[in-house]
Amino acid sequence: LANIKSNLFQTENNYYSLIDKLSKDERVKNFYILARLLAVSDNSRRNRDFINSFIKNIDLMIYSIKDYIEIKEKLNLRLGDVKIEVGDSRNVRLPDNSVDGIITSPPYSIALDYIQNDIHSLKDLGYDVLKMRNDFIGVRGNGKSRVELYNEDMKKSYSEMYRVLKPNKYAVIVIGNATYQGQEIKTVEFTTKYMEDIGFKLVKNINKIIFGLYNVMKKENILIFKKEK
Repeated sequence: LANIKSNLFQTENNYYSLIDKLSKDERVKNFYILARLLAVSDNSRRNRDFINSFIKNIDLMIYSIKDYIEIKEKLNLRLGDVKIEVGDSRNVRLPDNSVDGIITSPPYSIALDYIQNDIHSLKDLGYDVLKMRNDFIGVRGNGKSRVELYNEDMKKSYSEMYRVLKPNKYAVIVIGNATYQGQEIKTVEFTTKYMEDIGFKLVKNINKIIFGLYNVMKKENILIFKKEK
């Protein structure tokens, strides 16, 4: 850890080279890469001390892993196979009626500029930030046009969710209403109405307090929809 700390402020290439020497296990390397990216975010967004944040994030991540292992053993859970794919929710490359369940937390309208919010981490990982901004839901456009573009993008995403979900299965959406220029943007109401218009049935709406975004959001909603025949 001492060697890692001494290289934290070096270029990302030096840091990643050090991680490669530390372990050949991709899981271990990704663990330390994530800890550094979290520290980058804490430093740039919250002005927290970089090294202290790095160490704190490692501790929290280790605690989370220990909790996960404890729960897994206590409940005798068997892990399934996981496949992660990068795609576009507006054009999902899956057959009709092929998915057993959907859980998603889409962008909260224009509550956050998701690109600017994590720009240091995105650049650190080598992403083309300008290209991402043109493709990302919720960051294209300005003011009113940004909200309109968001709504149109989410309509496409919700329609794709309906298409790929099997009948009588559930889709869970975590979403909230943001405040922009003193006006509340009714994203929850928009989502509920459109989902019902395309054939979903809202079976439960759970209110949940959200922490850390009080300037734009105070709560979020967990919307549980069922695709009926």
